[in-house]
Amino acid sequence: MKPIDLTKPLRKYKSGWVALDDKKRVVAYAKTFADLMKKVKENPGIFAVPASNNYFGFVTNTNG
Repeated sequence: MKPIDLTKPLRKYKSGWVALDDKKRVVAYAKTFADLMKKVKENPGIFAVPASNNYFGFVTNTNG
């Protein structure tokens, strides 16, 4: 599996939770996971990640 670099789409989010679509675009942000889920509802194409000051070593598979 090829690593996916999410540094650019996530760079301005330092805390809370971020939702990305299948094209790795930020589609929602919230301070809590529960609030994020309310915003994205039941969209199966959404991938949620915790926001951080540093994504070093953060590797994920968004291919479901």
